[in-house]
Amino acid sequence: MRGDTSGTVINPFFIHSAQALGMHFCEGMVDSPAMINLQAKHSQASLESLADIFKERDWELRAQAALFTTAGSIILPADAFALRYIQKSCEAVNMGGLRFMPTYGRPREWSEDLHEKFSVLSQIIYFENFMFLTCGGANPTMTARIENEFRHQLQVRLTSPSLFTPRAQYSLIGSLSGVVQHLSISHAYPNHFTGQRHGCHARSSSD
Repeated sequence: MRGDTSGTVINPFFIHSAQALGMHFCEGMVDSPAMINLQAKHSQASLESLADIFKERDWELRAQAALFTTAGSIILPADAFALRYIQKSCEAVNMGGLRFMPTYGRPREWSEDLHEKFSVLSQIIYFENFMFLTCGGANPTMTARIENEFRHQLQVRLTSPSLFTPRAQYSLIGSLSGVVQHLSISHAYPNHFTGQRHGCHARSSSD
């Protein structure tokens, strides 16, 4: 909220990206040279930070940054970016072996950090399916491993609901996914009819 790009609290990518994306939702925004320059500044800084993230092997950060980019690209909309970065997010999950449950031993004690990790993984599952259904994305198989784990090993329904209440400090991506869930399919892929997947033809009402 303070625009701190030092990286002590959150990676600078999320600061720049939130500022660049937020300008599209601010009332009274005009296409003045000052606003255009400010948008270009935030967008450039966001892309540079994103490139830095993908130079490293922090798979959790990669997955989260790519997820944020996907959500923002859907809202704008920018389908090509959304398709590219949901794939990158899934790749980070699989290359890093990210999962809900540990391979060995007891599950980790619940914490805010674990809440954030679970949120990211579950939203990646959602967005891969969303892109397949609305934007001509690939068959949603890249998240099959963690989706199976989520359904059969993570005992969500046996856990106190309060543990899964979004927390304010981790609501940035969650708030974006909420916006996406209320978008019409035609928003995500305006050149096709609602419910029509990429490469398919709409059926008439008489069929």
